[in-house]
Amino acid sequence: MATSKGKVLSVEEIRKAVYALIEKHEPDKVGSVDLLMKKYKGKEMDLHKSLCDKFGEKYVKVQPAAIKSLYSIGSKLGAGGFAVVRKCKHRSSGVIYALKVINKKNLETDDLAILESEVSIMREVSHEYIVKLHDVFDSRSKMCLVLDMLEGGELFDRIIELGHFTERNAAESFGQLISALGYLHSKDIVHRDLKPENLLFAKKITDPEKFDAAEWNMKLIDFGLAGKCSPHPLKTPCGTPNYVAPEILRRQPYGTQVDMWSAGVILYIILCGFPPFYDEHDDLGRLYKKIKRADYDMPSPYFDAVSDSAKDLIQKLLVANPSERLTAEQTLKHPWLSGGASDTVLSDTTKIHLKRFQYIRKMKRGVRCVLAVLKLIEALTTEDGSPIEAEVPERKESEE
Repeated sequence: MATSKGKVLSVEEIRKAVYALIEKHEPDKVGSVDLLMKKYKGKEMDLHKSLCDKFGEKYVKVQPAAIKSLYSIGSKLGAGGFAVVRKCKHRSSGVIYALKVINKKNLETDDLAILESEVSIMREVSHEYIVKLHDVFDSRSKMCLVLDMLEGGELFDRIIELGHFTERNAAESFGQLISALGYLHSKDIVHRDLKPENLLFAKKITDPEKFDAAEWNMKLIDFGLAGKCSPHPLKTPCGTPNYVAPEILRRQPYGTQVDMWSAGVILYIILCGFPPFYDEHDDLGRLYKKIKRADYDMPSPYFDAVSDSAKDLIQKLLVANPSERLTAEQTLKHPWLSGGASDTVLSDTTKIHLKRFQYIRKMKRGVRCVLAVLKLIEALTTEDGSPIEAEVPERKESEE
């Protein structure tokens, strides 16, 4: 990136020029662009010029851009431990975006590496069902990400809000997720943290009694745990307990199929309102044993109205052996997603369970936030028991 007297600058246009040069003359080295940009941090124009000289191309000077020269920054939408999200408007086009402002001063070295990896992966992806990274601004103390504005809320809240939600509607929504995963997996990218709160909509519902496909454009977000499974499989254990795949819990090398397991869990919850794997006493040991065995069922009466085709798809996704689990490409060809979903309306019982599931999940998230604040206050207490003056960071609602 680039800095100038503390200004938050963007070098995305320079990066695009560097990428285009390498793609044209040394296409086998396009994967080195981010490393080159990091090596020439603060001197990106020198990198661009040297590559133009190397490849005999005409050099056209591209200047780093200050954020306020391109965007007007508006009201705060939310806040987390190290980030604030605001509205911003692109000055020339008038398009509204979400601006995520990350405070790098409080990030550890490992966290900075994760942030750089997330940005690198997001630069690589462009898909209608994946949140898009439009610009990156950087300085020593801050990084600002310009992202799609997503105002429509989470998938499960949307289903609860809509008065008339059918299996066919569920298939249309789930198909968007699988389409996004198919795109990522074709690039050997594994999301590794699929869960309902990472599925958001761009637009709000205008009529809760009507399914309007134009308002149901879902976007997959949060690439903080995403990784590349090529040339080597991934090994780091990560994910959210109820959605994590068996091979991760077994500490086996893994790849894109962990996302398909998590997608299966999400589909199960959509159709009945509660998760396939849970422990009444929140015992993670017992929960993980059930997941590793793929120990679940489809109990009556909750699955009585669910079509056999939908049940079949769940059973082919929630398979303990990843090599026997459907891929994203295979899932899109499944009859339930290729036009075979029924017009059966999800029962009121399913919605009640889904509402309860959402309430409990958000309540637990709130409890974790309170515990995190208490732990921070405890850590900031002096030996004589008096608290050190410090601003306790806020956490945005969608943060786990």
